[in-house]
Amino acid sequence: MRDFMEIGSSPCDEPCAQVGEDNYMERGREECKRFIELIRKKLGDEPPGAHLATKTFPHDFGSYAEVVCYFEDSDEEANRYAYLCESEAPRTWQDDQPLQKKQYSVTAYLSCRLKLTVEAESSHMAGIVAKAQARAKAQESGFLMDEIDEVVTEAQEVKDLALAPPQT
Repeated sequence: MRDFMEIGSSPCDEPCAQVGEDNYMERGREECKRFIELIRKKLGDEPPGAHLATKTFPHDFGSYAEVVCYFEDSDEEANRYAYLCESEAPRTWQDDQPLQKKQYSVTAYLSCRLKLTVEAESSHMAGIVAKAQARAKAQESGFLMDEIDEVVTEAQEVKDLALAPPQT
C-alpha cells in the first residue's frame, strides 16, 4: 500500500515561508522544491517505490505546502529511504554533503554471522571479552584472523551475509 511520510517544508534549523504571508503558496512551493533538491543531494535519489514530492495540507489559516516522501510500505528499500529522509534530512540550506554510510566492525559482523551471544555490561572490559569470544569463534570457523582485524563492512552487506546460509 502506498503511504507517505512528512519531511518538512524546509531544513528544520532554517526560517521558512509562513502561511498567511504575501505570496505564501508560491514561495512555499519554491522552498519545497529547493528542499527536495537538497535532500536528493545529501541522501541520494529515491529508490524504486519511493518518491519525494510537495503535498498541500489544510490549515486554519489556509493551506500549506510540505515535502513528503511517498513510499510503498511493502517495499523494504522504499521504507528505509522514507525513514532516512525523516531522520537525516538536511538541517540547514548548507547541509549538502552526502551522508556517510555507516561502517561496522568485523567483530559485529562475526557476532551476527556466527550467532554469538554475549551478555556484557557496558564497559571497556566487556568489549574486550566480546572481541576475544568473536575471534575464537571465527578461528573455529576457519576465518583468517590476520586479514579480519582491518575489515569494515557496510551495514547492508553485514545483514545480507549474516542472514545467508553458511557456505560449505
